[in-house]
Amino acid sequence: MTSFAPTDDYDKAIAYGDRYRFGDGKIESVAIPEEQFVPISFRRINDPVWRKKHRSPFTGYVYIRSRIVRGIYSGDKYDLYNRYYKDNKFAAAPSFRHIAEAFGYKDENTKPVRNWVKQLYAEGAFIIDKIDVGKPEPANIYVLGYNEQGKHVYYYDII
Repeated sequence: MTSFAPTDDYDKAIAYGDRYRFGDGKIESVAIPEEQFVPISFRRINDPVWRKKHRSPFTGYVYIRSRIVRGIYSGDKYDLYNRYYKDNKFAAAPSFRHIAEAFGYKDENTKPVRNWVKQLYAEGAFIIDKIDVGKPEPANIYVLGYNEQGKHVYYYDII
């Protein structure tokens, strides 16, 4: 005797499977959602046409992740290398306007990008630090992960 007890759902599943296997009935085709998966190649994130075609919170995350500061360079205006990277943290600081322009939004429309960042933050993709830069609003710094004994650990990868 088995501990498995068939239910009504079980009977329906068996009937459905029999109709499919033996062709007694017509099975409705299951519609696969369009653009459910985003084909990603991390080298393609720098292609503006590809970014515009595949706008989504995940590609926004990949774009932010591609902007992690890993060394001293002239574009590091918030000194992220010394503040974060030397402390084994991965940080990036693209502004909403910069991300919106990178994804082809015009007329300074940053609302979609702001929604992406809110969604990614709620999912735990990164931690947002704020740095006072002398403007009315502090700059957002996205801390995406850390380096632990030579191993790169990203918060989005361990969710």
